[in-house]
Amino acid sequence: MARPAARLVLGPLDRMIVADVDRTFAVNVRAVLVAVQAAVGHLGDGGRIIVVGSPAGQHGNFGQGNYAAAKAGIVALARTWSLELQRSAVTVNVIVPTAWTAMTSTIPIYAPLAQRVESGQALPQSVRVGHALGTPEECAPLVVWLASDASAGVTGQAIGIGGDVLTLYSHPGEARVELRRGGWTPETVASAWQDRFAGLAQTSGIVLPPLELE
Repeated sequence: MARPAARLVLGPLDRMIVADVDRTFAVNVRAVLVAVQAAVGHLGDGGRIIVVGSPAGQHGNFGQGNYAAAKAGIVALARTWSLELQRSAVTVNVIVPTAWTAMTSTIPIYAPLAQRVESGQALPQSVRVGHALGTPEECAPLVVWLASDASAGVTGQAIGIGGDVLTLYSHPGEARVELRRGGWTPETVASAWQDRFAGLAQTSGIVLPPLELE
């Protein structure tokens, strides 16, 4: 029996359907977990596990809550597996690729660029750098390196690649820590936030520079 093709259903919170969220997690988290579990027993010492994340999982993206959460979950799994498999010298890393694909071409900001690519023109340098977009094949060197002996000491990392850009993503960590003897009240939280935390507030969303075509 033929299996139905996987699909990615997107939408903002007020239009998100639980069944679609379950399907997204089944494809992007459960399937990865099952595949890695099956592979680990055959790796032996010094094996390599490479899973695929997304910029949406690193930054969040409007209308992609289910997909972003699933891809963020993959990064969290990889970090945890990197700890659990250290005893066997098995490395676990995430690649976060960005490339020009049929899906990328449907993003509204890229409509003018899609026409140029379809006509056979190369991606302009401003897009290769500012938007980290190249061909899918240009993401392969990162996979080859992570699968090689040269990356034996690299594990638990999320590494992006696309176009001319290579990116190491940071782990979530405390941007600031404040102590207050006796604990906190809503008023002292508000004061601390205004005085010492607000300037460090974290941003959300994928921010792309304006599309400048050469």
